[in-house]
Amino acid sequence: MEAVKRKIYLSIGAIATGLGIVGIFVPLMPTTCFIIVAAWAFAKSSPTAYQRLMDNPYLGPRIRDWQEHRIISCPAKRIASFSIVVSVGISMFLLRDSTLSLAILATVMIGLLWFINSRPSTAHESSKETKPI
Repeated sequence: MEAVKRKIYLSIGAIATGLGIVGIFVPLMPTTCFIIVAAWAFAKSSPTAYQRLMDNPYLGPRIRDWQEHRIISCPAKRIASFSIVVSVGISMFLLRDSTLSLAILATVMIGLLWFINSRPSTAHESSKETKPI
């Protein structure tokens, strides 16, 4: 059973890493959230893959910021917020005839934007919070 769980986590990590890499090059495709998921999955399945992510000079610091302080940098917040609004806007345009779909999309967008923008941007802001989420 443990071997099956390990393979599932490893697969999640590999898929999330792939999607994160695609997100580096494709506009409106997020990167950070996929890399954080990959780090979580690799931490549960492959210490080697986890360490490779953590040692990456571009991704490692962002993962550590999230793990240690639950920080999302201001540039990452701007890019994520812009990507969410544009992606949901396109989806809403395409699904404009479905009131339920529009309501769900709007609710998800508002929730995502609130979550991302309510996270601290620096360790100093993070230390002011009383309890991490």
